[in-house]
Amino acid sequence: MDCTASALTDSDTALIRSALAEEAGWLRDINVGCSSVPENSIVEVDGKFFQNVHPQEHNVYDFSDWVSNHPGGPDKILQWTARGFILKYPASHPMRRWSSDIAKENIWSNFVGRFGDSMSFLSLPQTLQTFPLATAFGALESFDGFAEVCGSPGEVANDLQSGHQYSFHVSEDHLDTAFDVDYDTPAEVPDLGRASIWTMLAFEAPDQLRQRMAWALAQIFVVAPDDATARQTEMYVHFYDIFVRHAFGSFGDILREVTYSPVMGDYLTYKRNRAFDSDGAYPDENYAREIMQLFTIGLWRLNPDGSRMLDSEGSPIPTYSNEDIMNIARVFTGFDEQGARGNIEHVEGKVNSIDPMRLRAEWRDVYPKPDLLGGYLGDGYPLCMDQPAQGFLRQGAKYHFVGHAHDGNEVLVLTADSALYKALCGAGQVCSHQLMVELSETLTCTGAECQSTTARVVQVGDGYYEHLYEACVGLFFSEGEEVLLYPDGTIASNLTTKSRQNRFVARWVPTIPDLSSCPAGCTAGSEVCACAASLAVQDGMHVVTAGGFTFQNPPVFMDREHPRKRDAAFEVEALLHHLVHYPNVPIFVSYRIIQRFVTSNPTPEYVLAVSNAFQTGEYNGYTYSGKYGDLAATIAAVLLFSEARSQTSTSNGALREPYLKIIHFMRSMEYQEEKDRPIVLGNLINTIGQYPYASPTVFNFYMPEFRPDGFPEGLVAPEFQIYTAPNALAFANGMHSLINQGLSNCDDGFGVYVGDCSAGTTTFAEKSDMSEALAELDLLLTGGRLEANKGNVQAAFKRDGWKDAQKVMILTPEFNTLGSPLPEGVRPPSPPPTFGATSSYKAVVMLMLKGGMDSFQMLVPLNCPLYDEYRGVRKSIAFLPEEMHQISSAAQSCSEFGIHPKLPVLKELYDEGSVAFITDVGSLVEPLTPDMIGKGFHAKGGSGETCQGLFSHNDQQRAAETLTCQYATAEFKGAGGRIADAVAAGSEKFNTMSFSLKGSATWPQGFDIPGEVLGQNSGGGNSAFPEYTRLQDIVNNITGTRHGNVYCEEYAKRLEQAISFNIGLEKQLENAELATDYEVKGYQPLRSQFKNAATLIAARVERQAERDFFFIEDGGWDHHKGVENALAGKFESLSEALAEFVAELKAQNVYDSVVIATHSDFARTLTPNSNAGTDHGWAGIQVVLSGAIKGGEIYNAFPHLAEDSPMDAGRGRLIPRYPLENMMVPLAEWMGMEPAQRSQVFPNLANFNSTHLLEKQTLFRP
Repeated sequence: MDCTASALTDSDTALIRSALAEEAGWLRDINVGCSSVPENSIVEVDGKFFQNVHPQEHNVYDFSDWVSNHPGGPDKILQWTARGFILKYPASHPMRRWSSDIAKENIWSNFVGRFGDSMSFLSLPQTLQTFPLATAFGALESFDGFAEVCGSPGEVANDLQSGHQYSFHVSEDHLDTAFDVDYDTPAEVPDLGRASIWTMLAFEAPDQLRQRMAWALAQIFVVAPDDATARQTEMYVHFYDIFVRHAFGSFGDILREVTYSPVMGDYLTYKRNRAFDSDGAYPDENYAREIMQLFTIGLWRLNPDGSRMLDSEGSPIPTYSNEDIMNIARVFTGFDEQGARGNIEHVEGKVNSIDPMRLRAEWRDVYPKPDLLGGYLGDGYPLCMDQPAQGFLRQGAKYHFVGHAHDGNEVLVLTADSALYKALCGAGQVCSHQLMVELSETLTCTGAECQSTTARVVQVGDGYYEHLYEACVGLFFSEGEEVLLYPDGTIASNLTTKSRQNRFVARWVPTIPDLSSCPAGCTAGSEVCACAASLAVQDGMHVVTAGGFTFQNPPVFMDREHPRKRDAAFEVEALLHHLVHYPNVPIFVSYRIIQRFVTSNPTPEYVLAVSNAFQTGEYNGYTYSGKYGDLAATIAAVLLFSEARSQTSTSNGALREPYLKIIHFMRSMEYQEEKDRPIVLGNLINTIGQYPYASPTVFNFYMPEFRPDGFPEGLVAPEFQIYTAPNALAFANGMHSLINQGLSNCDDGFGVYVGDCSAGTTTFAEKSDMSEALAELDLLLTGGRLEANKGNVQAAFKRDGWKDAQKVMILTPEFNTLGSPLPEGVRPPSPPPTFGATSSYKAVVMLMLKGGMDSFQMLVPLNCPLYDEYRGVRKSIAFLPEEMHQISSAAQSCSEFGIHPKLPVLKELYDEGSVAFITDVGSLVEPLTPDMIGKGFHAKGGSGETCQGLFSHNDQQRAAETLTCQYATAEFKGAGGRIADAVAAGSEKFNTMSFSLKGSATWPQGFDIPGEVLGQNSGGGNSAFPEYTRLQDIVNNITGTRHGNVYCEEYAKRLEQAISFNIGLEKQLENAELATDYEVKGYQPLRSQFKNAATLIAARVERQAERDFFFIEDGGWDHHKGVENALAGKFESLSEALAEFVAELKAQNVYDSVVIATHSDFARTLTPNSNAGTDHGWAGIQVVLSGAIKGGEIYNAFPHLAEDSPMDAGRGRLIPRYPLENMMVPLAEWMGMEPAQRSQVFPNLANFNSTHLLEKQTLFRP
């Protein structure tokens, strides 16, 4: 080998030599920022030569998971390895395959060590701890003793006589086999097992309030099965049991168990999350964001009565910034699942989805973490250096037996004459180990103990004990250590190459200094100063003075040289304690529990009373635990406060949850399953909008702040978010099927297929006397609140007896809501819509890619400096040019671009001239640059006004749908709805309709034009209501009654509108025919929505439509983990759906009359995270498709992608140069918006000039 040093720049050579000198051994891992170091470059250090090789060269991995999850199946690999062949990485394969998310998840995460390293057998991955390997390496020892084995909480032996058997999966030869598939029912649907368990507990459990509280808590701490775990039962039931166990316990205990749950670790993608030092990627931010926004403190600081706290300018005060999210993400590094054990359900691709996750110290971030209130995690903890020496020998010291082997290296070996040895071993000749030992007295040291100030693990004969030392912290900076000072006030240690890359916020004393120039005595670098640290104690605070400036010496739990799992656990606990005790938490939790039990809009007095109970553990003179976070006291206050006992105002109450209404009816009417089998309801999430273990997102079934369109100002009604027209009629149909024939799937029933249309029926004794029947139904189904509708139920009873009375009862506002109905007579009927003569037809289809689409993987600049920036910032997820569909652009500085390989339809239509890409757009109030925005990018944080709740899914989805992101509500309605209002009211008076094809949505909702909601059945989206014809007069009486209670009134109006709209739509679609063989099989929501839009377009003449607005939504774009594979799957489905829809539009000869445009919450960070995913970004790229546009072009200058580029707000979160109005204004003008209407349709338009907007004639053909 040629050992001649390569010709590098002096600065690069110096950086590399310095970094290499800090390490030892023949294989040295360093990470330095050089200008140009080619592969295989050689550098000489002290006579030794080191060659630059791939960062993972000489790494050893366990490939077991890769074999199990190989895309071609395990047999493709095992057929060769079983015969002794050695597999080599083919030279023809690009290195990006090694960097793909499949490899990162299944190979990288199973890193064993570096070639030549020595390690403990117990530190090997679980799959390598086999008997043959243990025998080969002498790792087996015989001993007489015990090992600690932990089962699941509350685990009991199986009792075959008790029934209630459910689907359970076991592993056998890499196969996933389901046992008890029919679990005592004829349904044989294994993915319904967990929900059936929930239903049976709701029917039979003796602790109904506990079960009900658990249901409420599960709607705060939300998880849901993914495709890979759709049929699993135990892992999700075990997770849900956290809420059952702690329903009346401590909120902090729930947060802790949720955080350590492998189910949550998978769902919010922080399992196997790693520190930047571990692999050069930023930690995944997913859980850090949601634990704050959704589980504990919310987005805004709150006053004690639940109102938002305002700053001096009247703006809400945020609870955290994006910088805080990045800091807290570093706390959630190092989590990994436990090893496999017996008696748990097998989950393919996972080892253990039951037991709490373990912490892997080698993956942990070891740097200081600022908290949310101006301090650091660790403030207030004792310093480790102040702890009494040899605390491990003191009275009260606790020891935990960890087994007969140990995988660590900090072991103190005790001698047999040691007092500590005897205390842990016992009096016998052979040690009698105990699981836990607490020293009853202070012991005298012996031998090596006397030279040790601390002891982490001690060896006692053939056993090992961990000293359960108390939490303490160290100080990050030491005397004389060089501190790096940055102009933005952040600091870092100059100790190692790794520490230099980990900047964090300094707490300056008294305030942040001017660091624009380097202080005297410091060494100036590129935008940084290196200054020696001088330590002192000032007013009780440990401080550092560097360059004449002073800041707090941050506390740290983790030792940089010797990171330990116990210290990592202390740091996690410090964060959880900080979050649980944040001032918002009692109010946040109280408000949500009140909403689930009593009323959607509790008064400030009610919130304050419940919050006080949460904090004190007491209510109304009774002490529960007397501790902070007491949920028993909380629920007592929720149910016993005067407002809960007497709901008489117009805003008291709520719309009831649909699944609970079904359970309520079945329990009250004494439903009985045939043969005493468990009750199985089908998955109703797409029928009524709710089902156990089936929340569509981490945001639950509905948002706590959801406000129906037209609802009184200042009031919310969360459950109405899923009470759409299709869901309302589906609920009525399912309940009528249940009443008619029992539980089944016949006649749109809620059950599953059972062959004879009845798995069971209600057994409550029918009443022949009308007054007795009415009294029973009123008491059992409305709690005696039936008022204006008594006559309607009586009329139904007279018509066809008991069953009709039940059918009418379940349609009444009294059954469907809480609160006093307050009837006020008859509501005047709404006038039917009138349409003029029709002329030309145009439509816009808004495709919302919900979750935050990574659009910088959709369109990539190629073969130019921008591509170099792309490769540099996207790292392992970057595409090679030859992997993409290549296109050209005449308007960009880079003439060649690539479209994602799974989007062939965009390539075809771009070349055809009917697709355009709109780059560098996002939600804006006004033009911004990084120096105009404040910390966290919140409104008025700097000199520029920004969107409310930036980087929050629900806020930025609302921002994209409204184009008024400075407001936290949709008070200006949706952008599509406002355009619809304008074209309907303009000089042409176009006949205009607006539709949402995926549930409640803001975008299609106007002030005058309503956003009609259609179902996802692929026949036009209309929903039938068969019983309406027979019960029409009674139903009309129910829906025609006006109520003073806002929930009753909204319910009645919505049911009336659902019935009338769907009757009209059914007639309009009778003769609608599609022009292609447009077939959608099974549950494919995106394709169904497009097909329904195509059907409505085909019926445009029958509907007398001139302008249509369609809102289509596709979820699942939030790829914090494995973005490469996940995005490929989403793009493939999207491409197929678009291809079908465009083909149908062309066949109908309307492709020139319809525009399809995309929106998303935001784009993603350009830098990937440690899970090979990307986190929440800002500016992105959108797509417009139509035969009417000047396609085949990329509009707006493509942005620079390098980290720290001019518009980078950190981690590659690009600030958009152009607002979404850039593309929406010309689209609105094409639809018929007139110049005088521009400011009304687009309220922020005055903040931008003509350079920020595309002209209509630029985007559209004449």
